[in-house]
Amino acid sequence: MGGAWVFPGGVVDESDGSDTARAALDACHGEDVAWRAAALRELVEEAGVWFGPTTYSLRPDERPHGLDVYRRAVEAGHPLGAAAMAWFSNWVTPTSVPVRFDARFYVAVTDAGVDGVADGREMDAVAWIDPGEALERAATGGFALPLPTRKTMEHFAVLGSPEAIVAHARSLDDVPPIQPRIRVVGDGRVEAVLPGDPGFAALPDAPPDPDALARAARVTTIDGESIPELRRREG
Repeated sequence: MGGAWVFPGGVVDESDGSDTARAALDACHGEDVAWRAAALRELVEEAGVWFGPTTYSLRPDERPHGLDVYRRAVEAGHPLGAAAMAWFSNWVTPTSVPVRFDARFYVAVTDAGVDGVADGREMDAVAWIDPGEALERAATGGFALPLPTRKTMEHFAVLGSPEAIVAHARSLDDVPPIQPRIRVVGDGRVEAVLPGDPGFAALPDAPPDPDALARAARVTTIDGESIPELRRREG
């Protein structure tokens, strides 16, 4: 998703489910321990934010990676803050996209003044931004928000404060997956339709015709928003 603004994160790997990772967390949470560990590890690796009871920033040359993140937490006595995280949403990529994700979005409140610094490899820039400002900038162009990020920002803007966002997430009895379905419309455009959108239930959960996808000039959501991760490469 080059050029898009997204939340830090990445693939859950073998180290995230290890005994060392569990020892590095300030609390364990059943089946999603590895997901929480991965989110916290990626936050360190990509943005240089060590989140936990002790929260601080790390320059790129100071950061551990992989299993060493968890080893550092144990050795330094600075556990990673799994207990403060709340599971907010679960986005699953449409079946038609070649590279697919099953992504869990977690929220937490951190200390004021903790600045992130991009690692320069997976992330080019890091920013703290008000959800309303992010949506305004996306609407005027030059601030690309993929569909899951934009919809999450819309929810944040409605809920208001970080504390209210976390409280809402903690109140959820269930976090069902959000998996858009894809349709090709008359002019060749491809639309991502969300659960609850008009026409969603009538769409099959199956890839559209590959030739139609190949011909699509651009990819949009039902309300016309461009989706960077689905946009056809030109040239």
